[in-house]
This record gives sequence, structure tokens and C-alpha cells, in this order.
Amino acid sequence: MSQHWGRLARAERDAAYNNTAACPGGPAYVVTFTSNSDALDAPAHGVIANAAEAARADTDRAVLVARITAPATPYTAGSDVILAGKRSQAVTNALVAQGVALSRITQQARSSTGNDLAAETRRVEIVLGL
Repeated sequence: MSQHWGRLARAERDAAYNNTAACPGGPAYVVTFTSNSDALDAPAHGVIANAAEAARADTDRAVLVARITAPATPYTAGSDVILAGKRSQAVTNALVAQGVALSRITQQARSSTGNDLAAETRRVEIVLGL
């Protein structure tokens, strides 16, 4: 399954960031965080509620929570990875609180595409799988 997620084409990934296109298996729900924070705000809770509703409606589909990380450098690798992990865990916890079984959720790290590093690394995607 992880190989399937890793094969997302750049165009599909970019479209998913805009919440406008279907990714393999289903739409991506994009949760955006403020800089240097792992707190979920009201819009984030809305996105998660929509994703959880879709996941509860189709219990045969896996749920991927993908955190976006910046390319590693000696100066940022540790803190960026830790923050990205906290963000994906916050999204996972919220999905579970909304009734999605933890056993269906997989967390995965993805590298930024480099288009807008600051914006990309504040995102966590929720994708309903095949």
C-alpha cells in the first residue's frame, strides 16, 4: 500500500493541495497549520470533520495522513521533522475522535515539492485509499 501512495504524480499531488481533484483512491483533504504550530484551528477541524465523515461512510477504505516535510538540512532537519510529526499526530487524533478507527489510519512523511516550501510544510493531507 505504501508503494501506491508513493507513486502519486506531481500534478495529482499539486491538485490535491488545492482540494480540487481526486487522488488515487479518493480526494485529499488538506489541513493547514499556522507557522511553528501544531494546533488545530476552526478551519482545520472543519476539514477533518469532512474527511472523517467520508471515511466513516466507506469503512473499507484505508486512511492516509501524510505530513509534508522540508528537505533536510543540518539546521532544520530535527525541528521540522518533529513539528511535522506533531501535526500529523494531531490530525490522526482528531480523526479518531471523530469516529475513524485508528487501525485504518497510516501516517506517512512526504518531502516538499519545493514549489512553496513554507506553505507546503504547514500542510497535512488526509487521503482515502483504495
